[in-house]
Amino acid sequence: MKCEICHSAEAERAIMKKAKGQPDQELYVCAGCAIEAKLAEHDEELGSLKKTAEKLAKKPPAPPQEPDALPELVGMIIDATLEIINHALPSQEPACPQCGVTRTEYRKASRLGCAVCYETFAKELTGLIADMHRTPKHDGKAPKKPVPSKEVQKLMRQLSAAERARRMEDADTLRAAIRSLGWRPDAPGGDAG
Repeated sequence: MKCEICHSAEAERAIMKKAKGQPDQELYVCAGCAIEAKLAEHDEELGSLKKTAEKLAKKPPAPPQEPDALPELVGMIIDATLEIINHALPSQEPACPQCGVTRTEYRKASRLGCAVCYETFAKELTGLIADMHRTPKHDGKAPKKPVPSKEVQKLMRQLSAAERARRMEDADTLRAAIRSLGWRPDAPGGDAG
């Protein structure tokens, strides 16, 4: 599967792209693009933290007036710290809700755990199938058309001659004989049926 950013190298990892006002998007990227994306994300976070620090430096918080304000302030600091820590931790890897197989497990084994896995990992599997088959859908091979035996071919010629000569009783008898051999004389080309 090719990298979804540079489209030249093979994708090695999945990253979460975060866009304002949109749901997180999972991208499959090469190592170089993953590093660039992480650096851009950290630069964005650093810029956000610098802006917040500048705002706080311009307007220092008012000293607490009441003794009860200190626990509230400590609680706000703890909440902000936990939010930063949770944001810095990598997101949990998606897993199948039915069998629990994770992306890493099925990539190592090259097997899915159950039918629900195909729905859970549909986006990634579509790309893999397209890479393997050059299309997103595997069509497979069409079965060869069966060839009638010499006996059936002989009966078909006799049926054709009987129909041309308008000998309907003979034609009905020949049709029944052809059907008994597993062929459909009324179908175009007398297919097997």
